[in-house]
Amino acid sequence: MKTIVCNYSNSPCPDSLFGQIENVNNIWQWKTINKIRKDALQLDDSTVLVDEVQILQNQHPRLILVLESPHYSEFNQAGIPICAANGETGSNIYLYLCNVLNNVGKFSNNSSSLTKFLNSNIHNVIDVYVVNSISYQCSLGLRPINHIIKESNWVDEWYSSRNDFIKRCKSPVVSFFANLCTSGVYIPMKKIVKEELVANVCGNTSSYCEGPHPSTWSYINRVKFH
Repeated sequence: MKTIVCNYSNSPCPDSLFGQIENVNNIWQWKTINKIRKDALQLDDSTVLVDEVQILQNQHPRLILVLESPHYSEFNQAGIPICAANGETGSNIYLYLCNVLNNVGKFSNNSSSLTKFLNSNIHNVIDVYVVNSISYQCSLGLRPINHIIKESNWVDEWYSSRNDFIKRCKSPVVSFFANLCTSGVYIPMKKIVKEELVANVCGNTSSYCEGPHPSTWSYINRVKFH
């Protein structure tokens, strides 16, 4: 298979609000979507769009989806960042995250800590954020992904900037973290991120769970948060 470089960038991709969820008649559903995602998600005009600045003025609890690093869909052809979790990853979050929270079909929430967080906020709006453990394009935009290159870049960057990750994760509002990083072929990225979150952000596992990377949700047999 031919390898191509797509949307290479050496700029950091900022973390971003994905949207907001709310519980209506015991069903979790999207309330709003960040307007910068409208085109990527092919949203129709009935979707309520919000600006991240609007949301930051409120103090809603947060569900933070943690990924390992941005890929080519998070940048345009000039290498300028668009938003975290774009492309297929973003599409699957939009289509299936609420299915996980509602335990629909092959999607399930088996995390008692996430269930507790959701139940305690059943009357609240929850802001859904996407945070990359590394803000830079570790894959170098290569298609298909070269895991040796991506994971080598990731681990090099991680040990020089993990304090930046911790800083970006800490928030004055109640936050719950879902570790959706890939496990890694050569470097155990998911395990490394878990250890950092539990030790230096969450303090324990009461505000932590994990699940498969969103890019896989449409085709794997079971999508389970645990």
